[in-house]
Amino acid sequence: MMNKKAVSAVVATVLIILITIAAVTIIWSAIIPLIQNNIAGSGDCLAVSGQISINEDTSCINKTNQSITIGVHRGSGSFELVALSAKAITSDGNSYPATITDVSQLVPNGDRTFIVNTTTLGMNSAEFNKTIKINVAPKVKTGAQSKECDPVREVLISACA
Repeated sequence: MMNKKAVSAVVATVLIILITIAAVTIIWSAIIPLIQNNIAGSGDCLAVSGQISINEDTSCINKTNQSITIGVHRGSGSFELVALSAKAITSDGNSYPATITDVSQLVPNGDRTFIVNTTTLGMNSAEFNKTIKINVAPKVKTGAQSKECDPVREVLISACA
């Protein structure tokens, strides 16, 4: 009879358990940072939710100056507003984005109007004859970075009086 050397069932079971523990540890160490990075900034946008709105009474499109005036109201929430991403959307689906960075004067419980020149958006004069909606998305500071939150409700704007 031949001398067969084999790994016993106990040693094989222990090796399988050790390999499984090592695999879980490696995967866990890669996934935890991803989860922590996503959770860290999620509360910041929650604090902004409902705190930024477009004031329909002070928002309009000025065909003479080729500009859009956006009236924005800020609620009393405590967050650091870095910028607003504004977007003009025409009735045929074209959208024209702009970033408003001068938001320092938009204080809690305050209102401010921002004027966006439509020529810098790439909007031509023919677009003024279409129905135009606007929305803004607040950008808030989250640690050393900033995060853009979901846009607020779109508002239909008309010509300035």
